[in-house]
Amino acid sequence: MQGEAIGIEVQAHGGNVYSGICLNVTRRSDWGRAHESYGEDPFVISRMGSAAARGARKHVMVAVRHFAMNSMEALREDGKITCDEKTMNELFLQHFKEVLYESGAEAVVSAGNLVNGVACAENPALLNGILRQRWKLDNLVVASDCTWPVKSGTASIKAGLDLELPFSAGGRTQAVENALEHGTLNWSDIQVMTERILRCQLRYYCRTIQMPTPDPEKIRCQRHIGLARRSVAESMVLLKNDNNFLPLNGASQIKLSVLGVLADRVSTAHQFDTASHAQGPPGTSPLEELRKRHNLSVEYMDGSQKTHVINSALAANVVVLFIRPSSKSEPSLKRRRFSDYFKSRKERSLSQQREAMTSFRDRSHLTLDSSDLETAKAVLSVAGQKTVVVIEAGTSVTIPAFVRQKATAILFSSYGCRQYGKGLRDVLFGEQEPSGRLPFVLPDTEQQLLGKESSTSSHEFKYDDKWGYRKLQQEQQKPAYPFGFGLGYSSFTLNSIWCSHPIIKSSFDMTVNATNIGTRASAVVIQIYASRRSRRDSASVSIISRSLIGFAKEVIKPGENSEIAVTCRISPLAEFRSSSSKMVVAEGEYDLFVSQYEGDGKALTSAFQILNEVDC
Repeated sequence: MQGEAIGIEVQAHGGNVYSGICLNVTRRSDWGRAHESYGEDPFVISRMGSAAARGARKHVMVAVRHFAMNSMEALREDGKITCDEKTMNELFLQHFKEVLYESGAEAVVSAGNLVNGVACAENPALLNGILRQRWKLDNLVVASDCTWPVKSGTASIKAGLDLELPFSAGGRTQAVENALEHGTLNWSDIQVMTERILRCQLRYYCRTIQMPTPDPEKIRCQRHIGLARRSVAESMVLLKNDNNFLPLNGASQIKLSVLGVLADRVSTAHQFDTASHAQGPPGTSPLEELRKRHNLSVEYMDGSQKTHVINSALAANVVVLFIRPSSKSEPSLKRRRFSDYFKSRKERSLSQQREAMTSFRDRSHLTLDSSDLETAKAVLSVAGQKTVVVIEAGTSVTIPAFVRQKATAILFSSYGCRQYGKGLRDVLFGEQEPSGRLPFVLPDTEQQLLGKESSTSSHEFKYDDKWGYRKLQQEQQKPAYPFGFGLGYSSFTLNSIWCSHPIIKSSFDMTVNATNIGTRASAVVIQIYASRRSRRDSASVSIISRSLIGFAKEVIKPGENSEIAVTCRISPLAEFRSSSSKMVVAEGEYDLFVSQYEGDGKALTSAFQILNEVDC
């Protein structure tokens, strides 16, 4: 639904391309724009990206990004990623292929960094090699964005890059003219590129010619605003809820103490990243929305005066405490004119270039704000049993043990933007359920994720299969909150599972019987993981022990059970065969783990067999 709403509004604005679907794996939690990703698991990214692309493509062309491996923000042009062929194909490319095949997306936006010594926009092995020759796709390939021109225009055309932005002042125009004149580039290269562009435009014209005229009334319409509000609420992750403290009673009078500077701000990722800028209706802060509730008496403090904060918390029936990420764990954006981002390096002054490097920066820590944590310590020591902690962050953060232990409820979310205040209020009072699940691990300590990584000031990064829950699986470490974790406003038991086997295709269906043992209608999210039981070779020891292969969400009424159908894909279990350049799921026995989060001790277990190799 969200993808379709975006496509409708893009078309209503007179646009014909949407390029906001980021398929990059959050390989590093300290990446400055990790909030753009769907998370750390390629399978989740594949499913979410496909759904968004299919929805938007009903109305516009779709470009997915960034092919294939985006790196650190501040060093986007100069960052050098190294990755072996096996790991790259299994964990960083396969989900791109699945989204492109399933959604019909017309274009691919290249990454801005180097992979194995070659810039992605000029990388023939990635573009013409994998995308076009191996995958047999004819998608347009577009350079990363307006602010990062390609370094070699000739090399980019030979590699398969079709478009560079901005179109009128691209950095390769003069270089291409010189190359044609001196014979280092052939007109046949230009013809191939031009035909690809024209085919893409003609296909779009043919499939949209019967579409109704775009309706300007669809822009910022109430239906889309309501969809954004509901999405904010349902995507929130409830990490803790002792004694069913949430939702709050919507009828009785409540004296509410609201603490923390984030309570009085309209949520926006634009304050951290200009690429997230989008126009829209004015938003409201959580504080504004809470003050609208008829049954609330609200007292607000930013947390700077600790004595008054403690007194307010003691006098309140409920405390809502907002904790933000530290300045070391989120980028701080300096405001500039938007046109400055489209200037070439030659047009920028030295001070502007330096400013650009400091404006877009990466995280040095995964910590929460020290001032907010001081407030939390004071409040939780005297009023923890009635305190709801709200954390809004773009990626993994470390939540100190005293917060996890003493708060009675903890809500975690990404940036909800303009509808965040309304969505949070809906969740607090049970008008919507927080049915989100963590798309990444929340570590016990940041060393669990960053301990052996290179510094973000380094230009070189090695991408292997050890990050997030994969890393913690292999090292047998326990996170604060595991991948896929999240509570609802009820509880569930998983009773039985059924699947047909042996598996002979790349996907299969499972049925899971679940019962709502609580007192409210609630959503259960079934997650299915699988691992190879035995291997014939010893060269695959780096393969992770469990991979997510399916998930499904269903609302069940209290006391009832439901047969939930889950479509599973075996592509996350595939291995890359360099001899044939294919992704293959080997024959053999595989273990299944049916759970409500990764590593769930109450998981149901089963097995399935693959009789013959399956190509993916």
